[in-house]
Amino acid sequence: MKTGFVLSGGGSLGAVHVGMLQALVGAGVRPDLVVGTSVGALNGAYFAADPTVEGVTRLDRIWRRLRTRDVFPINLWQAMRAATGLDDHLIDDRGLRALIADHLPIERLEHARVPLRVVATGLESGRELVFGDGPAAERIAASAAIPGIFPPVNVGPEVAVDGGVVNNSPLAVAAREGCDRVIVLTTSLTCRRSRRTPLPALGVALQSLNLLIGRQLINDVRMLRDRVDIRVIPPLCPLPVLPSNFSQSGLLIDQSRALAEDWLAKGGLDEGELPPAWQAEQCLLATCGG
Repeated sequence: MKTGFVLSGGGSLGAVHVGMLQALVGAGVRPDLVVGTSVGALNGAYFAADPTVEGVTRLDRIWRRLRTRDVFPINLWQAMRAATGLDDHLIDDRGLRALIADHLPIERLEHARVPLRVVATGLESGRELVFGDGPAAERIAASAAIPGIFPPVNVGPEVAVDGGVVNNSPLAVAAREGCDRVIVLTTSLTCRRSRRTPLPALGVALQSLNLLIGRQLINDVRMLRDRVDIRVIPPLCPLPVLPSNFSQSGLLIDQSRALAEDWLAKGGLDEGELPPAWQAEQCLLATCGG
């Protein structure tokens, strides 16, 4: 059986991937393919490069040290340029690229120990772009280039942006690559936040994208369940933090690991049940309302 790990996008909520990976590695579950988009591309690339307990432990340390300014360094001058139409992005991606370059154990995607696919979107063509080789930092930055927030990335003839624009849970990529079983590591359900605090502009943008991620993932799972054995690790819900806030990464890692370990212990890989809030559209809407 060929097993694929699929890691979705979700901004700072990507910390939950780390807890899920810790649980999977601890249980001896190993992938034959890793597919990631946006922050899932970053985490997926790191894991594919070093799919060991030690590798996931290092990824844990990276996430716990991250601060919002490391990834989203808001600059007033840049924001004014974007607001007046003089530039195509709100935030420079140098922080993101430095994060990738400083910590990723590989320079090229094809050097990963587990076959890796990074998903982005062609801004002009609208095509899904799937990268299995080439410069890792460039490909991952392209997959994480949230339109309007980070600048688009030139990749060959394409101008690439966040893979979540067309495919935030690239299950179909794993299916096309011949995976019989796909384990989905998603950052969220389309559920309410646990805190009703006012949202900053960046938080609004990322939270809106995150809601789309959850709904799209549900649709993808429903479309592919007859073709592929799909297992969805239950994500945290309600969410204790916005996808623009990196200050709670440790909490997200710890909670997601505990939830994933409990799911594994109860036979989650064998039963194939979807998270309860996905089992009926009425339940989903009830979870997300109000």
